[in-house]
Amino acid sequence: MINYNLIRYLYLSIFTVSLIGKTDAQNANFGIKGGLTYMETLQIFYPETGQPDGIEMISDAEIGFGVGLFIELPLTGLLSIQPEVHYMFINNKGAEQFMPRTNVHYQTLQVPLLLRINILFQDRSAVYFLGGPYGGYFQKAEVKANGSVNDLTEVLKDLYFGATGGAGIQTGRISVEVRYNFGLTNILVEDDEIGPSGIFKGVQNGFYAILGYSF
Repeated sequence: MINYNLIRYLYLSIFTVSLIGKTDAQNANFGIKGGLTYMETLQIFYPETGQPDGIEMISDAEIGFGVGLFIELPLTGLLSIQPEVHYMFINNKGAEQFMPRTNVHYQTLQVPLLLRINILFQDRSAVYFLGGPYGGYFQKAEVKANGSVNDLTEVLKDLYFGATGGAGIQTGRISVEVRYNFGLTNILVEDDEIGPSGIFKGVQNGFYAILGYSF
């Protein structure tokens, strides 16, 4: 089955990157990034009766990892635009009070569009701050419990959105940074019924520690 939402999103991402790339292509920096993820999943159960504010369940963060590509497009000596594409493996431990001894694994594509502020302190060295929105697409999700594996992909939305921000240091071609991802939209299918009553809503928040290399 063709996922037209994903196709439209990828075309939009490619168009955005190519359009921005025309601004200062000669000074663009291309590179690769990779690092460790540490993100939790906050789920809120809204029963049809009672507790209208919802019942929170947090799937605790466990270490995962991500890899990606980026292009930095200078606007001035201080500012640049930095589109990126990351494929991430996010791992969670099930909420202890509701899903003890379970592990949840997500595979997701994320495409951030970041504004980067560079503060130079030596030749080819800088401290920088960056932030902006990102869009995501879940490729796969599964829960492991008591030796069995169940697929969760169907209860996740195809597309979701969030914001990210952080800081780093660059020396020559190498950069090290830490950023925080903050989910803005529900990652779960909104009309997914849980039992005879109520629905879940969820977001993913957490840290991404990254090592980068510019070509």
